[in-house]
Amino acid sequence: MLKPSRPTILSLLWSCLLLLVTTVTASADITAVTLFPDSATIEEHADIAVTPANDQRTGTIMLPGQADPSSLAFFPPEGIALTDISPQSVLSVDSEQLTALKKELETLETHKGQLEARAKGLAARMEFWQSRQKTEQGSLEQFTKLALTMGKEIEAAMIGMDEASKKLQKISEDIDRIKQRITAIQGTRKKNWKITLGFSPGKETTIPCSWSYAVRECGWTPIYRLEALPEQKQVRFTWQAKVHQGTGVDWNNVRLSLATGKTHMRPTPPRIRPWILKPSEPVSIDSTSFMLEEAAAPQPVMKRAALAAPNQAVEQRKGTFSTWDLGPRTIVAGDDVRVRVKDAVWPASFTYILRPSVNGFGFLHTKIDIEKSLDLPHGEAMFLVDGAFLHKQGFSFSGKKLDLFFGPDPLVTAKAVLKDKKSGTSGVFSNKETWTWDWDLIIKNHKTMPIEAVVEEPRPISRDEAITLKVTGTPAPGEKNNKPEIMIWSLKLAPGTEQTISMHVEAEAPEDMNVDPGWRW
Repeated sequence: MLKPSRPTILSLLWSCLLLLVTTVTASADITAVTLFPDSATIEEHADIAVTPANDQRTGTIMLPGQADPSSLAFFPPEGIALTDISPQSVLSVDSEQLTALKKELETLETHKGQLEARAKGLAARMEFWQSRQKTEQGSLEQFTKLALTMGKEIEAAMIGMDEASKKLQKISEDIDRIKQRITAIQGTRKKNWKITLGFSPGKETTIPCSWSYAVRECGWTPIYRLEALPEQKQVRFTWQAKVHQGTGVDWNNVRLSLATGKTHMRPTPPRIRPWILKPSEPVSIDSTSFMLEEAAAPQPVMKRAALAAPNQAVEQRKGTFSTWDLGPRTIVAGDDVRVRVKDAVWPASFTYILRPSVNGFGFLHTKIDIEKSLDLPHGEAMFLVDGAFLHKQGFSFSGKKLDLFFGPDPLVTAKAVLKDKKSGTSGVFSNKETWTWDWDLIIKNHKTMPIEAVVEEPRPISRDEAITLKVTGTPAPGEKNNKPEIMIWSLKLAPGTEQTISMHVEAEAPEDMNVDPGWRW
């Protein structure tokens, strides 16, 4: 058998070494992350090792499997041209964290199997002793001894089975927890993207580069807290973000920003919609409930704004949406964490809106003029008054003027008391039918502070010229009102006081007209 010569061995070794060198993948540092509600734009930097290949130099980088390679934006240094980008899907290699978790999972599953085997053995032992009482024969003394032995054995088996059951339950919970953690870290994808890069020829063996790309399976959800402080004439506002990151890679001391819009990762333009002109139906739109969904373009690392101060987000307007720079943050893969975005105390005016015909309580209402326009995406908000929790509901806002209802206050009440109502006829020949109503609206302030109240009552409206109405109130309702179907009174009530509004309504119609006098009749 021929032995390979020394030069041949050296040549083979050199070829293997060259192969290893040419497949070295740059270890990148994540420098910045812009989180959208359903995705993120990640910015990285690395010195990429390159090797000559034909008329160019090549190097490689790795992106997580959740990344969209078509969104990759690359920034080589000045004077070096990027000549090629070729993505390839490859099996992912577990990180140290994932390897440790999978090893722990394997140990737990082995222990679980042992516990299940022990539980089966104990069940078989108990079944054996229970069957003996049906088959054993002998004297009374033998039966007595057998009964004692059976009792001890069955008791021991039951205790052992109970202990095994509790341990199995605990170990099953631990297994589920670790599986959830593994899924959260590695996401739903088991492959990564290997990106082969081509650069223009040159002498450099390493090229410092920055790049950005869009990635799924991470995002953020806004959480708001609004506390009304009527005595101080303030609303205390807190905005937090619940951040989820399932990229499989830890974000260590990265510059973190939140974008209020949604990114669009599709590589092709959307289909053009047909332009159709047709009669439209009126649609009621609440302009404050929209979350702007304009895409945020990836920003090169060198063009980013200065770092935000710790615990203080800095807003940056980008067209019709905003980003909030949270400064350096560390978020471990698979974690759900809360970060503070903004705290504010807004001057506010408060009134209690009372509608005695439909409800007996005053609803706390506030109007806020915010100094600087805000863009707050839709999220869950907790509403409080003077530290007392009221309710949770969806909340969003865009602009500078904010109208809010905090809900009913049982210490501000309204009551409608009917004093009289009657119908009859009028005229010399009784050719008119009449209706009259008299009632009081009693508004009470049970609080220990003065309040401003707005009382609203429906004004009777005639839908026929033949029906005439006369409406009086003491005190009279306000004249300036852009809602003619509603009567409005503005009141100021001292602590522990009440005010009465007396109402009188007369209606007259032809006797031969079939008239519906409305719900108050």
